[in-house]
Amino acid sequence: MVPWPGMQDWVIAFQYSFDLIKELIREKGPEHLLIISDAGQPGNEHEGSIRNFIKTLLAQGISEQDINMMFKENPRRILGKIE
Repeated sequence: MVPWPGMQDWVIAFQYSFDLIKELIREKGPEHLLIISDAGQPGNEHEGSIRNFIKTLLAQGISEQDINMMFKENPRRILGKIE
């Protein structure tokens, strides 16, 4: 049973997105990827959403080093080029 109508499609998309992330890391390398979020709406707080997303990435076997690169180092590098 799913908590709301249509969630079964979301669950499939959710797993698909992690499979895609793993494939992109393998093919392109984490140094070429940037992970962003559209969380922050009421009921979908940014902090908890990102924390859960990172926990799932770790559970999927993505290394902490790759996660730091995609969430911290790559955005810092890109924003540094804008200044």
